[in-house]
Amino acid sequence: VSAFVLNYRVAPYKHPYPLMDAQRALRYVRYNSEKWHINPGKIGILGFSAGGHLASTAGTHFDDGIKDSQDPVDRVSCRPDAMILCYPVITFGDYRHEGSMLNLIGGKPVQELRDSLSNEKMVSKETPPAFLWHTSNDEGVTVENSLLFAGALSRYNICLLYTSDAADEEDS
Repeated sequence: VSAFVLNYRVAPYKHPYPLMDAQRALRYVRYNSEKWHINPGKIGILGFSAGGHLASTAGTHFDDGIKDSQDPVDRVSCRPDAMILCYPVITFGDYRHEGSMLNLIGGKPVQELRDSLSNEKMVSKETPPAFLWHTSNDEGVTVENSLLFAGALSRYNICLLYTSDAADEEDS
């Protein structure tokens, strides 16, 4: 396993800068995969909480490369091959994490932008496989975020979901 750490832009930067950073990182690793002896078809993304939102956004907002770009890195796909989403912020709907939404798109975003970044609404048959984990008693980011995304992924048979109750952890 090879791992890379992305230091992406956060507040005061707003969307789309964090997504652009994640897409560029995926392209850059894939572009350099031969040099670094990495399989270009096995490049995943992992994120926790708000970083889970970024990872799920990268997995639902991607392209096959910008074919007419002067930059050869930009001509490479930014689609991750897998996602690991750890207690992720997913939605900017009913179960949103208000602070994450505020930091990413401001306090009064237009509905179209909220919908576009509610990643449970953006899942398609091209969305990569995902492994999600979330505790059911998470008070910061409610488990409904993972459940919404798992449900959307499940419609395409591309999801594995693991949840845990605090009681289960105490019993083990």
